Amino acid sequence: MQVPTLTELALKKLENLILEGTLCPGDRINLEELSRTFTMSPTPFREALNRLERERLVTYRPRAGWTVAQVSREEFFQSYEMQELLETTMTVRAMEKLDGDDLDRLAEWNREMRLRHGRWDGLGVIEANLAFHKVIYDRYPNAIMRRTLEQVWKATHLERRWVMIQDTVECVPRLMDEHDDLIKALSQRDEAAVRGVMARHFRTGEESFKVYFDRLGMETEEGEEEREGRL
Repeated sequence: MQVPTLTELALKKLENLILEGTLCPGDRINLEELSRTFTMSPTPFREALNRLERERLVTYRPRAGWTVAQVSREEFFQSYEMQELLETTMTVRAMEKLDGDDLDRLAEWNREMRLRHGRWDGLGVIEANLAFHKVIYDRYPNAIMRRTLEQVWKATHLERRWVMIQDTVECVPRLMDEHDDLIKALSQRDEAAVRGVMARHFRTGEESFKVYFDRLGMETEEGEEEREGRL
């Protein structure tokens, strides 16, 4: 078994801090504080941050330093459009490769998602939702498209995490009902029905993301007004 390098360890720690929400969009990343917290030199974290910048999870500005990436509304919905195109295509093309065991696993993950939602376990809902869709996409043979989708997921993870945890417009119950509809359409090998469910699925998510960016815009305006009031 290969021992991970210090940079790989630092990369994993940073990814966890960001993807679990300990570091939020717009938060400044303090290299010295990371070094003290994890008893590692700043160098591996600096190298890890360079990698995360390429993955659009962090940004760097001279004199300002490193911050957790905060995508614009326009950038997010461009990524979301790509996600919809990829996921719909991959689901339709994986349909013929899904067997009875796969369909049973989909049903199990959707039950797990409902269980986690009933316990107000937002992170658990996210994990179960991702596992549900990975059952389908792992059956799709195009590795390049799978990797591309994973990059899109990672670029929009923070926003998806907020939607799942806050669930302002109660989208999660609808998503789970749509999962049931998708399982039925896949079991019947009905391409038109699969495409229809996927379209509804993405419109449900889109509604929640619009709420997220509307709220983010209001918080930004309030922060600017507060700063102006102190001048």
